[in-house]
Amino acid sequence: MTETAPGFALAVPNGWKRSVTDGGSTVDYSQPGSAEAGLDVTVIGDGSFSDETSALHTAQTMANNSTGHGGGKLVGAVTANTVLGMPGAWFELTATDTKSKKRYCAFQEFLIDPAGQEWALYSSDDATAAGIKRTHDRFQTLVKSFRLSANYY
Repeated sequence: MTETAPGFALAVPNGWKRSVTDGGSTVDYSQPGSAEAGLDVTVIGDGSFSDETSALHTAQTMANNSTGHGGGKLVGAVTANTVLGMPGAWFELTATDTKSKKRYCAFQEFLIDPAGQEWALYSSDDATAAGIKRTHDRFQTLVKSFRLSANYY
């Protein structure tokens, strides 16, 4: 299923619930009955990013902030990449949810679009082997399906 929100479209698993948080800057999709399974798309900042290092810098900062919080551990390194022609960077981590006390894993991608706006794409699930595979697969689908809407520019 493709879910459309102001500015973007992406593939979302059937039956997942959509909510908007952070004053409208984050769109969350959650799997009913699971505290850990989710997808998020967030608009970061004021749209003034213009260089390719911004996504990498944001990813490194977020990874550093997540490390240690809730027992957060970075899996591998923060990696620069390009998605749909946009400069980006991503990382994987594991941590403990502060509310449920359950371990989870997460993948996060940061992108700078042609207008200079920064985006964060996030996928999470429980930290079991099966949960990590689900998170990875959903993250790959999220990143591959993410599209800026024609009316965004």
